[in-house]
Amino acid sequence: MDILSILGLIIGFGAILGGQYLEGGHVGSLINGPACLIVLGGTVGAVMLQSPLRVFMMSLKMVFWIIFPPKLKSEEAIE
Repeated sequence: MDILSILGLIIGFGAILGGQYLEGGHVGSLINGPACLIVLGGTVGAVMLQSPLRVFMMSLKMVFWIIFPPKLKSEEAIE
């Protein structure tokens, strides 16, 4: 996994939790199942509506590249 991916996740979640804490809210109030379903389901639905099936399926495969990037040999890439 790329170090910037890990760092970005940490900073993103830290900013959300830190902002909630600084406003005096309880961190547990951020966990809301129905809201999560609405946001994630709406996002996936909008992406499916906007893109062709081939592009959508390729994007699902590419999500795994964030976690497990393909190994490339420098010599083969140069040639």
